Amino acid sequence: MDPNTPPVWPEEPEPSRRWIYSAILLLCVAVTACYVYRPWKRDIVSHFARQLLVETGDHTHHPSSSHHKIRLGILQSLTGPMAISEQHMVDAEIMAVDEINESGGLLGRQVEAVVADGQSDPRVFAAEAERLIEVEKVCTIIGCYTSASRRAVNEVVTKNDHLLIYPKSFEGFELSENIVYTGAAPNQQVSPAVRWSFDNLGKRFYLVSTDHPDSRRGVSVSSVVLLQLRALRGEVVGQYFVPPDRKDFDWVVEEIKRAKPDVIFSSVEGDSNIRFYEALHRHGVTNPVVSVSIGEDEIQKLPAGSMSANYVASSYFQSLDTPENKAFVARFKKKYGPNSVTSDVIEAAYVSVLLWAQAVAEAEADPGDERAARSIRRNLLNQSLDAPEGVVSIERETHYTWRSFSIGKIRPDGQIEVVWTARKPIRPAPYPQGRSKDEWTDLAKNLHREATEDSFLPFDEDDF
Repeated sequence: MDPNTPPVWPEEPEPSRRWIYSAILLLCVAVTACYVYRPWKRDIVSHFARQLLVETGDHTHHPSSSHHKIRLGILQSLTGPMAISEQHMVDAEIMAVDEINESGGLLGRQVEAVVADGQSDPRVFAAEAERLIEVEKVCTIIGCYTSASRRAVNEVVTKNDHLLIYPKSFEGFELSENIVYTGAAPNQQVSPAVRWSFDNLGKRFYLVSTDHPDSRRGVSVSSVVLLQLRALRGEVVGQYFVPPDRKDFDWVVEEIKRAKPDVIFSSVEGDSNIRFYEALHRHGVTNPVVSVSIGEDEIQKLPAGSMSANYVASSYFQSLDTPENKAFVARFKKKYGPNSVTSDVIEAAYVSVLLWAQAVAEAEADPGDERAARSIRRNLLNQSLDAPEGVVSIERETHYTWRSFSIGKIRPDGQIEVVWTARKPIRPAPYPQGRSKDEWTDLAKNLHREATEDSFLPFDEDDF
């Protein structure tokens, strides 16, 4: 338009039209006043705005649109040496989220899983946890596998007064207001496994553990085993601690052969499990292994039949003969293929999402609010669920979970056949019997200082 040309104004509206325009103007003023001065009216305005977007066909994606969903952080290793154990945990967590959404979501909203890769590195886990909280605005994080990654994330969720749900069995010796532990504590897995092994396989034990300098999980597990064997009048004939990325197990296998144990008690984790069992098979070791840290998914990566003399101690096996488990396994195979398998950590990851969902449904705060993690955390402590393994319940005092326990023998087809099971779920004890909480804490600190990565470590019997 020529700037020197005077504008052409529209003709003056007729009185009736003028009255309509005035009414519309007054209505806009009234709605604006409600919005500004009465916050509880904002949903009305938002409703009209959303309706307008629908009617005008404006489907542009806005970054804030994802905030209408309930955002759940999933933090596992998708790469690195722990990926073999953690990738399928993500499958289970995603399956649970999909089932929740298919049934209508939570509080009338869909759940959005925000997946992050911890890369098998505790430092990356910490950084990704910070990002999930600060940038992605998740209301809860579910994940971690190693104790080193859990400890790194614990610092982040504690600083932010947030929430981590940890679905992996571990060494205990820890209480945190910002973690709910859905994996097994030592008295729910390690201690009954030692007793069964002592009663059924023999009293001479060789201990092999994955141990990280930031957590000393392997040393802590071994301290529980040694104390129990002393009470049983058993014997530890050797022990070996390896870093998470250990590749050569030939030397330790030769040491095992020389020690001639009745039981090889293993808490080796990740793809080190594959190399450890391959070395045992290659050297012709037939002494039975009882593992507290291998499952059906890792066993599938090993040669058929090479594992059939060995045992697993766990809260869950795919072969459990219950209607709930059969249905769970069928859904997992339908979603991920007929050759997919379930395991203890897969079931725990799946159950963790369902327990979280129950807590969200009861939360006082909006899941998108900064107070949501606290509200969900409180409500989690009341939750119980009829899981594939049986009933699981979260204990308010410790934030740990009642879990089942079974011993299974590995079959030639890679599945695990239950040979013994506890009569009922076991109450968690973060600090095992035989010592006080303070004594266990001091002992763990001393072992942390004395242990060296990738080393033989003779325990001083006087410490126990």
